[in-house]
Amino acid sequence: MKFLVVDDDPAILKITSRLIETQGHEVECCENALDAIQTLSELTYDILITDATMPAHSGFDLIRSLKKRPELNYLSIAMLTGRSEKSDIEHALELGVQDYIVKPIDPALFVEKVVRLSERHRKKKHQKPVKSKYNSEMLVPIKIVRMTDIGVSIESPYPLSKGTVVTIDLEELKHGGILKNRFKAIFNSESGKGRHITELLLLDLDEKE
Repeated sequence: MKFLVVDDDPAILKITSRLIETQGHEVECCENALDAIQTLSELTYDILITDATMPAHSGFDLIRSLKKRPELNYLSIAMLTGRSEKSDIEHALELGVQDYIVKPIDPALFVEKVVRLSERHRKKKHQKPVKSKYNSEMLVPIKIVRMTDIGVSIESPYPLSKGTVVTIDLEELKHGGILKNRFKAIFNSESGKGRHITELLLLDLDEKE
């Protein structure tokens, strides 16, 4: 697998690269978020490990930027940082981070994290739907902000691309008189604080995707 490690400390990049390579993976490194975004635009990677605190743009900024690009949703992401406060960890998990690695680096623990990330990403790739470009799963908490006879508006941590088909299983729909639970995204906008509003149109069950 191909790893991209982002950290402004060359020593951290050196040790993490060597540890990842011991597991037979390829590694590239970037020293800031902007270089990482450019690199991800040009080449394909499987797993991103990013520092949280970097000059100019933090790891949190980097992840938020990547989440706005649906074509990069395949990435598995881990955060490498000296910030171990519960609020920092919760913030990272809310952004969709798969793992949280606390500095100073424990080589044995870091290798365990690399193995776990690789296994999860491999399973993720094998489970990825391929028959329909509109096939998708909602695996994150959502909030219904508006409901009509023909669809709903939802708030979620991630943007949904136009045309994406999703299934929503909430009792709130039935209470609102909507008995079908499949919808197609028709419009997406940012609501602030890393949240996104998506307009979903009710999808007729007889309609072919």
